[in-house]
Amino acid sequence: IICIDEAFPLFCMSKGGGLGISESTIGKVLSASGLLYAPLQYWIYSAIVHRWGVYPALKAGGLVSVLLVMVIPLSVPLNASTIIPSSAVPAGRLSTATFAFLSTTLATVRIFSMIFQSCITIATNATVPPSHRATA
Repeated sequence: IICIDEAFPLFCMSKGGGLGISESTIGKVLSASGLLYAPLQYWIYSAIVHRWGVYPALKAGGLVSVLLVMVIPLSVPLNASTIIPSSAVPAGRLSTATFAFLSTTLATVRIFSMIFQSCITIATNATVPPSHRATA
């Protein structure tokens, strides 16, 4: 997930194969994803771990976050496609659909990667007997 944090802005700025958008637009996408991520993370995490348990949630978190990262490049054809030719998105801009797609995809990637990271921490902690925790 650290890789996506580093690679996403480069993909967005790239004019050859990427979206070719400015840093300020990238910041808006990341801000919108943060606004979705922050309030939803606890509820989604709690529901998944409560329903499935730690180990299945760990697997789901890793799988879903990786699969969602792989759909991010679909934003390029989504941004280029228009139903009405006269409403084409100018170069260096995002369509509303692409903005919404990227924001929700990044928020969901972060939620499921947080589920993975939290569950791996809980699972690792469970390997240590309670009598050995926090002892010198």
